[in-house]
Amino acid sequence: MIYNSFGRGKQILTNMEMMAAGRKPALSIAARLGYAGVMRRSPLRFVLSAAVLAGLAGCKLVDQTTFAPRAYGPGPAQVAQITANSARIPLVTIRLPARAADYRAPLAGAVRAAEARKPDVAFDVVAVAPGATAADLRPATAAAAEVMRAIGAMGVPDARLALGAQSVPGSPGPEVRVYVR
Repeated sequence: MIYNSFGRGKQILTNMEMMAAGRKPALSIAARLGYAGVMRRSPLRFVLSAAVLAGLAGCKLVDQTTFAPRAYGPGPAQVAQITANSARIPLVTIRLPARAADYRAPLAGAVRAAEARKPDVAFDVVAVAPGATAADLRPATAAAAEVMRAIGAMGVPDARLALGAQSVPGSPGPEVRVYVR
């Protein structure tokens, strides 16, 4: 005779003994106590798993387009400011075609001198070409973007850099001008 945990002396038969006596086998202890989740998968678990997977399906990897989904150029106010100040004297003028090795050292010296004078100085990098078509501005614009990257590599934050393009009929050829603001 086996006693249960309450000590009442009831005889507990094993499933094999019950089958031999012609009775239906007893359920497991978990089934007797009502733990249905132990015996089979819970529908709630399935629903929660499906909801989590559906939520993750809408996720995407974080990349450059997460923070700036559309590349944008200078706004109308910046274009007007750069155009209105065309009479100002540039800090540096780079005549094209120019190699990066030729202008990087003088450009770095000019940027350091401008920052020494005014620590929060901003730079306008302007592509200048004598013609008014996009084909005329293309080489100067590419060179201006390269100059702007070079200034950024010198430690100037992007917020203090502006890129612009300007058609100046009297200019001798394509060039890049760097102005301070």
